[in-house]
Order: sequence, then structure tokens, then C-alpha cells
Amino acid sequence: MQNIESSNNGPKCYYVVSEYLSTFDKSTGQNIPFSNQRRFEENDLTKCKTDALNFYHQRCRGIENEGSYSLPLEKPENIKLGINAAYAISVKLVVEYDAINDFQHYVIIGEDESDQSFESKNIEMEVFNDNELVN
Repeated sequence: MQNIESSNNGPKCYYVVSEYLSTFDKSTGQNIPFSNQRRFEENDLTKCKTDALNFYHQRCRGIENEGSYSLPLEKPENIKLGINAAYAISVKLVVEYDAINDFQHYVIIGEDESDQSFESKNIEMEVFNDNELVN
């Protein structure tokens, strides 16, 4: 597990919800991938996490219930090229160490959960347990 060390002011911590939609150039309609990131950053990291998870679940429900992107949407592992568009949504904890883009992100839910999830959740617990790291 990576040890998070705080600088004089401590790292800045926040959550990001990332969305990605693509037809992989296999649609006669929309071929330009769509990506979006929404940042949840406030003084209360617990509220940031709650808001990010709520937004993530809201976006997942919208995509799964009524989503399309010139083709019906499907999770990347189930995509059939030319028949479906792929979507991926994730929530990441971002730990930013200084102003010159020295940061780490940890997938909390979403993409590549299986391998990184255990380490990410341990890092997240470390952040929440270290009062200096919570904004």
C-alpha cells in the first residue's frame, strides 16, 4: 500500500466522476467519443464522497434505463461492435500533492475495480483517518 505523506499544507483531496461513451467508429451516426469529468471538491470530504457516489448512481441509472449514443449502450465487456456503444463510469479519489500536477487517483467504484479496489479503499481509509489530509 502506498503511504500518503502530507506536505506543509497537506495534499488536496477530492472525488471525480468520469464518464466515457464510444461507438469505436462503428456507427453511421455518432462516431466522436464523449467524455466528461465532474469534480466534487469542498471542505467536507465526506460530503464530496456522498455527492460523487449519488451522481455516479444517478448517471448509471440514466444510462442503463434510457441511454443510447447513436447505438444502444452496453458495458465494455458486453459490447458488440456496430451493435452497441460502450460506456464506462467511475468514481475516483484524487490526492493532489502540490500545484504542479503531482497527484494520484484511486478508483473507488467503476472501471478496473477488481485489481485496484482493495488498494484504493485502503488509501481512502488512510485519507479519512488522517485528519491532516481531510480538507
